[in-house]
Amino acid sequence: RAMVLDGDIDPALSFMEESVQQGATFEASYGEFVSQCQAESGCPLGSDPGTAITDLLNMLATSPVLAPDGRMVGRGTAIAGLIAAMYDPGSWGSFYSALAQAAQGSAASLQSLVDSYTGRGPQGYDHSTPANAAINCDDHSVPDSLADYDAMALSVQADEPHFGQDEVYSVLSCAYWPVHGPVPAPLDITLAPPILLVGATHDPATPYAWSVALQQQIAGSVLLTRDGYGHTSYGFSDCVRSNVNAYLEALSVPAAGTVCAS
Repeated sequence: RAMVLDGDIDPALSFMEESVQQGATFEASYGEFVSQCQAESGCPLGSDPGTAITDLLNMLATSPVLAPDGRMVGRGTAIAGLIAAMYDPGSWGSFYSALAQAAQGSAASLQSLVDSYTGRGPQGYDHSTPANAAINCDDHSVPDSLADYDAMALSVQADEPHFGQDEVYSVLSCAYWPVHGPVPAPLDITLAPPILLVGATHDPATPYAWSVALQQQIAGSVLLTRDGYGHTSYGFSDCVRSNVNAYLEALSVPAAGTVCAS
């Protein structure tokens, strides 16, 4: 009867292509993350937050900081924190402060924010991270030569210095997964009821181009655009919620080309 897809995937892309493109959109969101802090008179990271974050990453790469629970917070944890921040612009203030505190040797806030992103609670981790790995690996075929990953990581480093290599090597786990999906191919869907797709222009995790591509693969689908940052749109925009709810409740499809401000 009705289907809404918010934060769309382009099934014509390989897992490696998805990951490299994600690295680019995370990098673009990171640029806005830095710019917004720099525009604040009291940015916790100082007048040059980009340099402050780079200095922190370099420091943590060689001298990890001890968190209160005994875990070591190194560069990888800080990158995970930056990835987590890109999902929700409303969290950016908390991450500015956490990164500044980590630069002063106190990593408790940064570790806590990363734990929230990775699903770690008092009883351990939830199943979101392993489920994500299982689904991605079952859905995709991936290269099995480590040299291919090394070459790709090197090729993206200049354009995606914070996220590119991490995105590339995140695919590597699937090389050891026992089940792999088919070679990627575009969908060819016809005769379905109108399907509502929702994409944000600056979504770091599911780039807007993927929504545009998917809309072309599903005959009769409609793309609702949110002009803004953060991953998915229903939770960020009253305009998106209003349009989605009207579609789900009354099958009222937004007009083609509808754009919601974030």
